[in-house]
Amino acid sequence: MNKKIFQLSFILITFSLMFSDKIPISTDYPTIFPSARIRGLGGNGTSIMGDISSTFYNPATLSGLNSGGISISFETDHYSSYAEFLEKDQSVYGKNVTFLTISTYQGGLSYMPLFKISYRDSFFDSLNLERDFEMKLDQYWLSVTSYAGSDEKFTSFIYFGFNLKYLNGKIAETKLIYDTLGDLKDGFAEISYGNGYGLDCGMVLSLSNFFASLMFRDIFTHVYWDSYDKQIIPMNGNLGLSYVPLNNLLFNFNISKFLRKETPFVYTLGGEYTFFELSEKTNSFLDDLKKGSPSIRVGTSFKEIPNLSTAIIDIGVGYNSNSVRFDLCFESTLSKYYVGKFDYYLTLTIPITI
Repeated sequence: MNKKIFQLSFILITFSLMFSDKIPISTDYPTIFPSARIRGLGGNGTSIMGDISSTFYNPATLSGLNSGGISISFETDHYSSYAEFLEKDQSVYGKNVTFLTISTYQGGLSYMPLFKISYRDSFFDSLNLERDFEMKLDQYWLSVTSYAGSDEKFTSFIYFGFNLKYLNGKIAETKLIYDTLGDLKDGFAEISYGNGYGLDCGMVLSLSNFFASLMFRDIFTHVYWDSYDKQIIPMNGNLGLSYVPLNNLLFNFNISKFLRKETPFVYTLGGEYTFFELSEKTNSFLDDLKKGSPSIRVGTSFKEIPNLSTAIIDIGVGYNSNSVRFDLCFESTLSKYYVGKFDYYLTLTIPITI
């Protein structure tokens, strides 16, 4: 009798795991954010005009670009402060190229990973059942600004931007069954492919040295999987303020929130100082490179006022020229900096004429 109950339980548990509709991940929230420069300013650049990573943070602020560019970001991302604020697992693990874009003041084309997760876990040790799970979901998008279709920039105090997004991904899930001696007895594997779409919308007000912005990311972003329920990426709202008292000095403040009751408001603030103004572009790559300017940044992010040891501190440096731009950021809490535990983010940007 007990043997039959055991066998029946085994069959029911196995089939419930094999045909589960919900994606078995511990977070619905993308927690990766591109650009070493923006990370050095606290991690949010909703109102910063003319930064090429605006394709992600707020496409409306692409309107501030003076020239086009190609930008690529590389991150370790073993630590995600945003995931910590949400009390969820981070959505991307490991060392990755986390952002790639080619953009102008009219718009651009961009790529970044949203989810890259793999893990192994066991269910009901008495049944010797193990699951291996991998998920990868990438996002590609087209950005358009108020200047789209215009041959030249025009003066305005308000700018708009939109992101039209395509998402593509794959989930591989394997269940392994072992006998009482620990030898593999049977296994099941399933691969599910997903495709989706999404929309972002942002605006920015230009008021002399002040810039105020509003951005809604993932107004609707849905992914349709072969073997799982539709995945809905939660909407994220952002309010940003920037102040540029001098051409080489910038202050930045942002409030953001995933628009669900259980998620907190996240606050970021930071400052940037650039040592020299760039000279006119020449025909020499090396001359332009030599005439570049270094910059330093410091920022922080929090959901409530932290104490000194747990404060998340971003420290950034950069070098900008008419030939190429390098940005580097380090992020950690003060207590972890003391023992050399921090993550780094590197961005390379090459100006181009389109």
